Amino acid sequence: MAVAPLAARMVGRDTELAALLDLCAAGRAGEPRTALIRGEAGIGKTRLLRECLERAARGYEVEPVVATSHCIDLGPVGAPLTPIRRLLRDCCARVGADAIEAASGTPAIIAALATLVPELASGPSAPLTGGADYIPEAIETLVEGLSRDRHLILAVEDIHWADAATLAVLRVLATTPRATHLTLLLTYRTDDVDRGPDMAAWLAEMQRARTVTTIDISRLRAEQVAAHAGQILDREPTSTEVATLMERSEGVPFFVEELLGLPEHALPSSLREVVLARVGRLEDPGRAVVRVAAVAGARLEHDDLASAWPGEVPELTAGLHAAIAAGILGAEGDGYVFRHALIREAVYEQLLPHERKDLHRAYASDLQRRLDGGDAGAAAPAAAHWRAADDPDAAFAATVAAVAHARATLAVDIAARLGEQLVGLWGRVPRAAEVAGADLAHVRRAIAQDYLDAHEVRACLRVIDDALAAAPVSDAETRVPLILMEIRVARETERRLDRAARLDELDSLISGRNDAEAELWRAQSVTWRASCSRGAESDALHDRAVALASATGDARVLAFAKLMRAKNCWSTGHLERAHADLAEVLELCPEPDDTRLLAVNNIVCNHLQAGRFGAAVDLGLATVALVTEAGRERAGAHILSNTAEGIIASGRLEEGIAAARRSVSLSRGDSVQIVLNAKQIEGLGLAWDGRLEEYDRLIALETSVAQDTQLDLQWIGVWHQLRVDAAVVRAMASAPAARAALLSQAMSLVDPLGTAEAEHAPGDLDVLVVSAAALMGAAARVGVEVPADRVATIRSIATQLGRHPWFRSSLVLTEAHLGDATRSPDRVERWRLAVAECARGRVPRRHVHHSRYLLADALLDHGSRDEAVDLLSAVAAEAPPDGVGAVGAWATELLTRLGRSGPDLQVDGPLTERETQVLDLVAEGLSNGEIGERLFISRKTVSVHVSSILAKLGVANRTEAAAYHHASGRG
Repeated sequence: MAVAPLAARMVGRDTELAALLDLCAAGRAGEPRTALIRGEAGIGKTRLLRECLERAARGYEVEPVVATSHCIDLGPVGAPLTPIRRLLRDCCARVGADAIEAASGTPAIIAALATLVPELASGPSAPLTGGADYIPEAIETLVEGLSRDRHLILAVEDIHWADAATLAVLRVLATTPRATHLTLLLTYRTDDVDRGPDMAAWLAEMQRARTVTTIDISRLRAEQVAAHAGQILDREPTSTEVATLMERSEGVPFFVEELLGLPEHALPSSLREVVLARVGRLEDPGRAVVRVAAVAGARLEHDDLASAWPGEVPELTAGLHAAIAAGILGAEGDGYVFRHALIREAVYEQLLPHERKDLHRAYASDLQRRLDGGDAGAAAPAAAHWRAADDPDAAFAATVAAVAHARATLAVDIAARLGEQLVGLWGRVPRAAEVAGADLAHVRRAIAQDYLDAHEVRACLRVIDDALAAAPVSDAETRVPLILMEIRVARETERRLDRAARLDELDSLISGRNDAEAELWRAQSVTWRASCSRGAESDALHDRAVALASATGDARVLAFAKLMRAKNCWSTGHLERAHADLAEVLELCPEPDDTRLLAVNNIVCNHLQAGRFGAAVDLGLATVALVTEAGRERAGAHILSNTAEGIIASGRLEEGIAAARRSVSLSRGDSVQIVLNAKQIEGLGLAWDGRLEEYDRLIALETSVAQDTQLDLQWIGVWHQLRVDAAVVRAMASAPAARAALLSQAMSLVDPLGTAEAEHAPGDLDVLVVSAAALMGAAARVGVEVPADRVATIRSIATQLGRHPWFRSSLVLTEAHLGDATRSPDRVERWRLAVAECARGRVPRRHVHHSRYLLADALLDHGSRDEAVDLLSAVAAEAPPDGVGAVGAWATELLTRLGRSGPDLQVDGPLTERETQVLDLVAEGLSNGEIGERLFISRKTVSVHVSSILAKLGVANRTEAAAYHHASGRG
């Protein structure tokens, strides 16, 4: 039988191919990129992908490591993570086991990966410990490690068929890339994006990501169809042939190829018949092999096909040869792949219902034998085939095993989705509760817990809603655990739950009960009520909750109560009490679970509030190292975020920014709070170092900040502090005439300090107090009239916090700034006290240098010029290395005005050649960092040149320098 060959050259895709190759080049250069290649069925996504993979390796001494995979149409949870397993196997085959082990970093990572690909295990399996993020974290770590010194290209086709767990892994790799040299290439059909809410939500998030590029593939035009057909026919087609091909194929390349493979004049009546025509020309056993293969999916292993084959081995071999020769199947590795998924789908749809069921049963039976023999990984695909075979009893039992396996390997998101399959089968299976080992209510609760453990909070709430709707109103055993879970989960979403009403229902359900279970629930109920209250009532309720929890003897319930009481102590300024509770939580939770890590994070924050930056950094970095060693670096992201604050406060700016950015890369898409915290920390560092262009870019990328920060008083304080500090720095970097307007506009940012919430929980706004006072002082120094009520509000909150020893330094600084705001005559004395207090080492380095600068300014006002110059010289020299370049620049500028020079400044003579180059780039609006990259010099060297330029030109700031540049005719 003659078979139309495939076109030797791809036609009409030059633009799309160039875009893909650009993304591959970016990945090779160390900029992780993802391509979403989309188009209708048969449009040429696979051909374009393969052309890209072939060309991406050309011209390079070291070829990229390419791993490819396909998604299979067996339902949303039919074969969880199967495409990821294939990618891992491909990577292992290409780089070797030693490279896999080196990239994984720890035995814990290898153990997690071995649950997906057993051959990756290099020795006895280590027990899995940790959280629900264990396996995704292991995959991320491996990809990150492999991509450090090699270009990794991962290609996954047909992701419209991907299971939810696979989509989750691909989302993280694409939108929060921790890898270095990575290109991710994904294809999907535009006519199959409505397969479920998982795919729709996934696409929406992907298309918002800056690292993701969407590449659309359109139909071929008539001249492109002619060129495509000409390669296949080995001659130029006639105009009539082109017109017919355009009419029948509608410009879809796959249909062009199939039409040209038909006997002359044999034009089917539908495109479906076009697809089946090639199969129809096969003789048995080739046709039979294709029909059996179609039930397995677009790609299948030889052993799987052989197990389902109903005939003899020689017939299978002959049939495979025929199907491959006909261009229907292709050999790939140890298995086969359909040349196009449309062929497989058309063949599958042509099967009679009983044929489908019989073949699914054959595949299921083989998988069941593996499952019965101890291969727990066969449970999920077995369940999928049993469902397709319409055998609910076997499907239910296999799903129960699949759920257990998923939980055992900490793949709780998969367990949750498989659990929902159990619920769907429940009414069709006799003795379902006996087989499942639990009644339906307990199964639903376990599903909700799995979703919670997987941090899929909206799915968790959906299951809780269904479970509560099905539970009798008097069923405390079912309803109370669900209510407690709902209260915990709802606060992480946009749902506005009436917590008091829910707790009233809970208390009513356990009223009059004194059994152990009721006492556990009562302790948790009181803990949640305490968290809703304020003032003395809150203190009393938290104490009662801890007492009730202690009486239960349950370590986890007691740890929860102490965690919540510690947060309350923090918000009211009692750090010592908070620290004592948190220390006890560590004793109650010796394993590095989420509760212990949350306690460590709070201790780190306590150290930061008390000015114990070294202790905060040591504890934070040690804990992050431990969880990273255990293969759960993402679980320590919140700790790393706060540790970054301690690093920057200690004067190690670049190291702190790197830590903050790492925490964001670990958390983006999962935790809004961690991202906000890390961005605020980085933003403060950039602003105080005078890198306002970088600060502006950073903030512009966080468009949801205003909305997200309004959800919590603490986040309001954190982000208002950032904006206040940036306003002060920006004003000082601006022309004198603009300063008053900038500072006046920022005044409203201190309003949260005057709310009732601030009065009840001043500790949640402590970071804003000193910044607000500094804003008032800066405004007064440029002639802005500072409202007395704002000063009184700031002083009131500072006084409340000042009752606690840890706020002593902040209180002294606040009073010094407010002295400037009220034009106090004892300004020098206030700033001497502030400088002395800062010297104790309990405040961030920015306050140390800022207070010395302001003391120098006050001394100048009182005529103490020599002492002021000495202070300014010290600040100019010492602030930039501490990451406080903005204050260093202020000091240098003031010295210049006094006719003195700062460190390493040459203020006489014309600009040097290098200074002229720097001035040209300053005039272009480039930051010091960007100028350094352009001229191949360090940021610090650029800063020295800029200071020298300002001094030689006699201008106050970069803006005036740029104006001079343009006025001189250079611009």
